[in-house]
Amino acid sequence: MNKPAASNPTLLSQLRQLIDSARQRAMAAVNSELALMYWQIGKRSHAEIL
Repeated sequence: MNKPAASNPTLLSQLRQLIDSARQRAMAAVNSELALMYWQIGKRSHAEIL
């Protein structure tokens, strides 16, 4: 029978690393999309107003 996850520190460490990595990728994707959105807003505002 397999050991519970709590008794396997290597497994817990690997799972934490997977979660942290996914969070980092998600944050980078969101930041990229926000930067693009603000750039497009600025470009559109500049074209329409100025």
